[in-house]
Amino acid sequence: MSVITLIAPPLSGKGTQAKEISLRTTWAHVSTGDLLRDRMNGSDAIADAIKKTMAKGQFASEAIVNQVLEDRLNQADCQNGVILDGYPRHLGQIATLDDIMKRTNLVFDKAIHIDVPDAELYKRLALRGRADDKPEVLKKRLADYNSKTLPLIEHYRQAGQLIEIDGTKPIAEVTKDICLALNIKP
Repeated sequence: MSVITLIAPPLSGKGTQAKEISLRTTWAHVSTGDLLRDRMNGSDAIADAIKKTMAKGQFASEAIVNQVLEDRLNQADCQNGVILDGYPRHLGQIATLDDIMKRTNLVFDKAIHIDVPDAELYKRLALRGRADDKPEVLKKRLADYNSKTLPLIEHYRQAGQLIEIDGTKPIAEVTKDICLALNIKP
């Protein structure tokens, strides 16, 4: 079955949109962040490695992310289709995703880029009002996104696999635009 990936900056509503699309289809919503948080509660070597890495404030290694993702994509519900949230994040993960999909009998279909300008993201940050939301943290995350993820977007554009969505609209309108682009009933 098909794999769709959502590519978007932090605070863009990527997770929300993945959930909305999953609710309207038989596709599994697969979030690498959720997978890592869930797996961290386990008692195996991967769980221990994730805990140690997170305790240091670092990201899980690519090898761990890839293993956790492949484990999830091997589950039966993913054979109906998958909407990926948070993977791939950079060009280097495309070949890995291709390999994982071959082993799990899945096929990449489209990348959906939810475009939200930086100024709008800072507005959303201020409105969210959480104590741990700091503009300097968003600035660092956006710099990382721009350096690693923008080349990924260009790759999918050149391959004819990119769908661009205006992420500044209200949630329901963004969902409708994605559904229409994927020929899903909104």
